[in-house]
Amino acid sequence: MSAVVDYQVKDNIAVITVNNPPVNALSQAARQGLVESIERLNSDAQAKAGIITCAGRTFIAGADISEFNKPPLDPVLPEVINIIESSTKLIVAAIHGTALGGGFETAMACHYRCALVDAKVGLPEVKLGLLPGASGTQRLPRLIGVGPAIEWMVSGEMVAARRAFELGAIDRLLTGELLDGAIDYVKELLEKGANPVRLSAIALSQNDDNRQIIKQSRDQVNRQWRGFFSPQKIIDCVESGLSLAYDEAVRFERELFNECKVSPHSRALRRLFFAERQVGKVSGISRDIPVRNIQSVAVVGAGTMGSTITVCFLNAGIPVYLTDGDEAALDAGVNRIKQIFQSDLDRRRLSPEDLNDRLALLSTTLEMAHLVEVDLVIESVVEDLNIKQALFKQLSSLVKPDTIVASNTSTLDINTLAKESNHDENVIGMHFFVPAHKMKLLEIVRGEKTADDVLATVMKLAKRLNKTGVVVNSGFGFVGNRIFLPYLREAQLMLLQGIPVERVDQVAYDWGFAMGPFEVMDLSGLDVFHSIYQQLGESPGKYAYYPLSEYLFKKGRLGKKNATGFYRYHDKDKLPDPEVMSLARQTAEDHAIPPCQISDEEIINRLVLAMVNEAGYILQENIAACAGDIDVIMVNGYGFPRYQGGPMCYA
Repeated sequence: MSAVVDYQVKDNIAVITVNNPPVNALSQAARQGLVESIERLNSDAQAKAGIITCAGRTFIAGADISEFNKPPLDPVLPEVINIIESSTKLIVAAIHGTALGGGFETAMACHYRCALVDAKVGLPEVKLGLLPGASGTQRLPRLIGVGPAIEWMVSGEMVAARRAFELGAIDRLLTGELLDGAIDYVKELLEKGANPVRLSAIALSQNDDNRQIIKQSRDQVNRQWRGFFSPQKIIDCVESGLSLAYDEAVRFERELFNECKVSPHSRALRRLFFAERQVGKVSGISRDIPVRNIQSVAVVGAGTMGSTITVCFLNAGIPVYLTDGDEAALDAGVNRIKQIFQSDLDRRRLSPEDLNDRLALLSTTLEMAHLVEVDLVIESVVEDLNIKQALFKQLSSLVKPDTIVASNTSTLDINTLAKESNHDENVIGMHFFVPAHKMKLLEIVRGEKTADDVLATVMKLAKRLNKTGVVVNSGFGFVGNRIFLPYLREAQLMLLQGIPVERVDQVAYDWGFAMGPFEVMDLSGLDVFHSIYQQLGESPGKYAYYPLSEYLFKKGRLGKKNATGFYRYHDKDKLPDPEVMSLARQTAEDHAIPPCQISDEEIINRLVLAMVNEAGYILQENIAACAGDIDVIMVNGYGFPRYQGGPMCYA
């Protein structure tokens, strides 16, 4: 018997336990152990049925991703799954923790499934640019229907056991001890004379309803998963199951799985997957560093950023004091928070009880004297060094000696702000992104004097806020903004060379960016960029000159906020503006920049390589720890297409 799969008989039921920590991945040893256990079950006169379960904190959480780039080792997972389903004796999957990917495909091969009420199941392969490749695209539609199955697989999200039970993916919900409940369930099935339910024997209908679902799903995927490779392949697999015999459809699924596996998109997504796992491991910060207890938070500044940061903490169940010296601004911030929660309520993301619980955690004040007992203060005031320095000096005399004081600055030096504090070891940067309650990224900016336990506390807090926290060192613009500025500079240079605004934006969008560089500048506001460029006034020449956006700003064009920027805006329409092209031609002549003709591919190369070049400086200056951190930041905070992996992956 395999060292990672145990076989025991209890009450005439074989208990097959996978024990392959930490997440019971389906390694070659685990797969071999399952095959041997099923063979033993079918020849064991003492055992009337079998249970597949797992030791530790979770059910099988997927395939062993470390085997992806290696030749497959027998038995391969599809073979294991067929052997489980073909068992002559009834087999039940007993699920706790998470059953993901190949783990849930293994559960679907079992004849019945039971799960603890707090378990979760899912097929997340799409997030790696893959598709369920061990019959998942064929079994799930037969289990819960074509429409729900496509939605489930294309989203890649985990599904709570209660919801899975409602859909029919789980047959019995359990409370209490998993194995006892599973054994009782198997006994009940045996007493009823229940036959094994083999999903491969269930035919999918070719009716008009299913074909309409396929068509609607394709349209929806084109909108929601623009540019991604594998979601449409998942639908191809499900569609094949409507017309092909089961075994043929499974072979087709395997062909498309292998096609996805070698695609550039999947390679990029898998690289990003590992990079996102690594960001929580910071040199010099061990897991056993004691962290500070964050029981209450203050947010200073009730503008758009401050109010959405507040929402993040309320969603995490952390009490917040929101403060602003302007009563009208404070009222507007509270209204903004209520509107966000009301929208979540309307979309059924929150219950009325959840909404009330969150608002009960919110306190407001015009006086910062009320902040004396909080454990963390986050300032989110206007991006002005003098204003922030004065605030840090004021906070230093107000808060407890062990209160962490964080700045949400997007560009300013944390070390400069820390000098205004009596406890510079407590100062750190927490750079959220707009809107903070939706954006996953949190740049955690480590100052020269930031204490290790402060850094460890904020890293842990990022997880509590459901953020991807990336630790960076202080320097102008940190990582994200500093890399993004040369990208915008290169776009403006191409405009000076005669490449129209709308073409540059369209090429960037078609390649996968959330929006083009000129649309980004208009949306953010040319006044915002003017402020940044003012701060860069005496910086090294590598930041270059930004003539066009500055000229537009001086003409009163602020972007979308006043309907004129690089584009002209009318109602919801974004229109090219001949005046901008005329200004670009004149500016190019003034700076002796000749026009040029370039391909779409060269446009992308120039935009992305501008990022790559600046990233090289950032690594050299130790602002970022590694290339993977840069990719995680640019993908999660700056609209870089996820399936392209990030600028360093592109390089």
